[in-house]
Amino acid sequence: QVLAVSDSDVWAVGDGTSLHWDGSQWRQVPVARIEGSEPQFFGLAQFGAEDVWTAGSALLRGRQGARGTVQHWDGTAWSDLPVPAVAAVWSLSGIAGASPADMWAVGRIHGAHGQALALHWDGRQWERVPVPSAGGRPAYLCDVVVLDGGDVWAAGYSHDSTGIGTRRLFTARWDGRAWSAGQIPSSPGQPAHLDR
Repeated sequence: QVLAVSDSDVWAVGDGTSLHWDGSQWRQVPVARIEGSEPQFFGLAQFGAEDVWTAGSALLRGRQGARGTVQHWDGTAWSDLPVPAVAAVWSLSGIAGASPADMWAVGRIHGAHGQALALHWDGRQWERVPVPSAGGRPAYLCDVVVLDGGDVWAAGYSHDSTGIGTRRLFTARWDGRAWSAGQIPSSPGQPAHLDR
């Protein structure tokens, strides 16, 4: 994932690392350590040179589970923010916000009956906010955008409960009170072979 604020302020994140472009060169910036895990980052949001956010997952060594992670850059270092204990295996893949005190991170709870997941940050803590299912099919959210007025949209996909079958687009919208599943045209989808 890459986020460019200007030609001299660009961030890139990936497998356990972050890079910053200052206009002349890339510099590796260490992410916050998460004991016993290998972090991966997939989303970026920024509100200024000293206010950068990234979301992803912390895969526990030995493949015994994973949890979502949100890290914040304060101009000096990355810090791993406390997140709710959602499930044994869950991850985040997108992050966006209207302000540093109004952020959304989205992802999924893994498993045969996986669920779309949304967390909200109010400036003090992350809280899980329920997301509806995709007509009874397991659904995952991959990315999120926040528009003026608190209008939030997220997109991802759903699949049948076996994890092998057809994957279809899934969208959800936050109206300021609750998430609702988007009404999208039916489509044949595409084959999916997903982890459980």
